[in-house]
Amino acid sequence: MESREIIPAAKASGAVESQAISQSSKKDEKKNVKKEKPVKAAPVEEPLIFHMDIRVGKILSCEPHPTDERLVVSHVDVGEASTRCVVSGLAAFYTPVQLTGRWIVLVVNLGPAEIKGVSSDGRALVATSPDGKTKEIVEPPAGVSAGEKVFFEGCSSPPDREVNSKVLNKLWKLLTTSEARLAQFQTLPFTTSHGPPTVPSVAGGTVC
Repeated sequence: MESREIIPAAKASGAVESQAISQSSKKDEKKNVKKEKPVKAAPVEEPLIFHMDIRVGKILSCEPHPTDERLVVSHVDVGEASTRCVVSGLAAFYTPVQLTGRWIVLVVNLGPAEIKGVSSDGRALVATSPDGKTKEIVEPPAGVSAGEKVFFEGCSSPPDREVNSKVLNKLWKLLTTSEARLAQFQTLPFTTSHGPPTVPSVAGGTVC
């Protein structure tokens, strides 16, 4: 006859209690385990320059301002149905003849402004030397087309329909030329399909 081990009641009861405690402990552990929430990536902030619509243009004709000898009035092709009239304070640095036919870089979403009786619809970007004695037009590289958009690394949003004055005041303080004479926003160079716009000699200057 097969012998069976007889487990004392006290020992069996202890085993059951131990098992129950173990299961209870596991349940408590599950309760105490907090589910980790996925960490949301911080939104990438675009450079402030995306507000500006900067284009390549060609000056088709230019004449002195009718009432202010410090100004010139340029008629600029920016790839639109008609040319834009742009008033600039460049008379001390360029003659109308020198400006006619030149390629420039200009901001086209500032909204029309009347300057000494002449409506101006854009702003040609010009570099000024640190001592203020030299002003040079920011020039795109050869091969670009009128109306081509100037872009910046990290910018993908469309520009504003019209830049508001608060943003504009901030932007003017951050446009400069590098030591290599590249036009830039902070450290981001202006870029076109054929390379960066530059100036002939002004390094470390302001651009506006």
